[in-house]
Amino acid sequence: MNPSQNDKPVKKPKNHMRLPNGFGSVTFLGGNRRRPFAARKTIGFREDTGTPIQKAIGYYRTRQEALQALADYNRTPYSLQTTDTLEEAFKACFKDKFDISFDELTDGKRRTDVPSVVYSYRTGWRMLDDRLRTSPIGKLTEAQLQDYVSTLSTAPRQNLAIRVLRLALIPAYKNGSIPRDIAGGLRCTVKYEPKEKEVLTSEEIQSLWNRLPDRGAAQLLIMLYTGMRAGEVINQDPAKVFLDKGYMIGGSKTEAGRDRIIPIHPAVADLVRELIVERKDGGTLLYTTLQARMKKILPNHSAHDTRHTFITQWKKLRLNDMILANIVGHSVASITEAVYTHRDPDTLIEEAVKFKYEAECN
Repeated sequence: MNPSQNDKPVKKPKNHMRLPNGFGSVTFLGGNRRRPFAARKTIGFREDTGTPIQKAIGYYRTRQEALQALADYNRTPYSLQTTDTLEEAFKACFKDKFDISFDELTDGKRRTDVPSVVYSYRTGWRMLDDRLRTSPIGKLTEAQLQDYVSTLSTAPRQNLAIRVLRLALIPAYKNGSIPRDIAGGLRCTVKYEPKEKEVLTSEEIQSLWNRLPDRGAAQLLIMLYTGMRAGEVINQDPAKVFLDKGYMIGGSKTEAGRDRIIPIHPAVADLVRELIVERKDGGTLLYTTLQARMKKILPNHSAHDTRHTFITQWKKLRLNDMILANIVGHSVASITEAVYTHRDPDTLIEEAVKFKYEAECN
């Protein structure tokens, strides 16, 4: 509930015991603030002056809340106790693994400097049952966790839950916080049956053009004309997009796929500029949002079908297979081919502009 105009300002608190070195600080900001206590943590020192560089942890109604926030922020897998809840263990291990506080990602907005895998763990954590989250880690059992995993209806959901539980509990076991490894043996009980990839038809591709300026349609068209994965488009660094030169540097997943040269097809150059460089209307959609949109846009397809469609059409046009491997980030069979496919951007662009879909060929 919002404070009324008649709320009295919080009085400055009395002096308190000095906090331990390295713990952080709590500062009373004064005034008629709703949360007048600021929790801060020193994360380094300026080279020129030696003054501390402080990170704001948050703002709180009481000093006790601010101190608790600092304690939570300072908690690591090495300081976990059997009485700590699964939530406390998860947040500590999450921060240790990704060097970011889980609570910094709770506002619903996606940060461009945070990898998509971090958000997958956020999704998995939100999926867990509340009773598990609030249970002390010392009282959890492998049978209890496995029973919960088995209640999830699909293999992807089970696998995501297992990843989250392992992130929280395996470090706790290795550091002696709990006596048994209760997460390492968790298994998926639903057989994973991958959906057969389907090539988009000319009519479906045209339907995407008809939907512009819809962001979901624009994102799928970029994938259809570059062969990029959904996550690669989402995480593409705008600074590595060179529209004037006709290519970008991006990619992920494998050694062959990372930091590769990806030609920007002229058909989608404006979409790349608006969606990735200018981030118009918020830029690219998160993978989960894109998949949800596809149920309406292309109900019979997954996002990965665009990449399959690109590769299929490339081969159908009989364009250079080794250049294709370079563009989509596939490994090649031999050292000779690996050297041969290491081409300059102009060569890749020259071949990529020959690429067209059925309707464009007619």
